[in-house]
Amino acid sequence: MVLYTIALQQACINLDKAFQKFFDPKDSARYPKFKRKHGRQSSYHCTSISAGENWIKVPKLESIKVRIHRNLDGKLKSITLSRTVTGKYYASLLFEDGVTAPAPIQMVDHVLGVDMGLTHLAKTHERLANARADFQHKLSRQLIDENQAVVVETLKVKNLLKNRKLSKHIADASWSALIKILEYKAKAEGKHLVKIDQWYASSKTCSCCGHKVDQLPLSVRNWSRPSCAVELDRDINAAINIRQQGIIKLRTEGLSVPVNRGLHKSGQVRLWP
Repeated sequence: MVLYTIALQQACINLDKAFQKFFDPKDSARYPKFKRKHGRQSSYHCTSISAGENWIKVPKLESIKVRIHRNLDGKLKSITLSRTVTGKYYASLLFEDGVTAPAPIQMVDHVLGVDMGLTHLAKTHERLANARADFQHKLSRQLIDENQAVVVETLKVKNLLKNRKLSKHIADASWSALIKILEYKAKAEGKHLVKIDQWYASSKTCSCCGHKVDQLPLSVRNWSRPSCAVELDRDINAAINIRQQGIIKLRTEGLSVPVNRGLHKSGQVRLWP
């Protein structure tokens, strides 16, 4: 790997600023945190850079094809490349336009007072909540319509919210609400929603041979078991295990569930594609 010296220097500068804020009694900044490799990443470039209508150039790399959404006016000073947690890449271009900043206004005629209330911000949050609820209803409808039984984990969301790194994402996902929607829609259609015990190690268990590992950090996204030649995405492996546990529960209730397909009453529908 070829590292760019300016990017490394900027990382040191950012770290220094973070510690200065932490030790400043007038600032309420927390102790600097180590940047995780799976979180948001960024690199700063200020030398040997250039940009065009649909490309940018930074040191050590070939020209990168991009979509520019603003006019490139002025002298290019720096380019900051960033990657989000979802794998999307962005470039922030800093230009010096040469325009002198206006002097502060001396005669003030119009003054506005702003109360930092929640009324308008709560309306924005309501729109986001409505969009999430709309997605959950459409997803649950598809799952119930295409299957005779849906198997889910019964997670202790309150305990999961104690994880400071994942609490925001878990809250945004609203798993509990999705399960409730699945439950009443399944009941209305005469279908089954099977809930698996929360202590079942679906992620740590091999869906092929049943071998269970002691530890499987969240950073490990693939399940590999050389002895039985299984290599799956972590979540897919867990979903297969959850499905198999659901089939066992359905059979204990006296329902006929074929081995290779889904719940069988008047027809056969797969639980897992």
